[in-house]
Amino acid sequence: MQDKIQNKGRSLQQALLGFVGALLISLLVGSFMLNITVTREYLQNQLDSQAQDAATSLGLSLSSSIDARDQVSASRMIDAIFDSGDYRKIVFFDINGAALVIRNQSLTTQGVPRWFIDSISLTSAAKSAQVVSGWSQLGTIVVERHPGYAYIELWEIIKKQLMWFGL
Repeated sequence: MQDKIQNKGRSLQQALLGFVGALLISLLVGSFMLNITVTREYLQNQLDSQAQDAATSLGLSLSSSIDARDQVSASRMIDAIFDSGDYRKIVFFDINGAALVIRNQSLTTQGVPRWFIDSISLTSAAKSAQVVSGWSQLGTIVVERHPGYAYIELWEIIKKQLMWFGL
């Protein structure tokens, strides 16, 4: 009889430990997934906001060059922004919709696995601003941020968090 009571006590203890362990693991996984989702949304919003800010700023800066029909100066302004590496695409369209200046680069990220990029989708929306002089429209500038830095940041956060949870 005594053995039956001890066996029941151990099985109850094992059941409680199993339940607490499963609860702890589910909380850690839930916290991990929530953190990834929140960080991804934050980085996505930053990409969109910075692209709109760059388009607006570049649109204001280009107005004097485009108004003076100085294509070289306008191209240099776009090059100065584009060469920082933070942008995937910058295009200036004239009033008729013809692309006058196009700067483009492919999506490359150093140190981030391809499977991660494919599984965590960060889209960099193209944002635009009007280039105007007074009341007349001179064209449109379209800016798309390069999501590579966001992928690198998210990858580093996930690696650190996995190491922390592993400990």
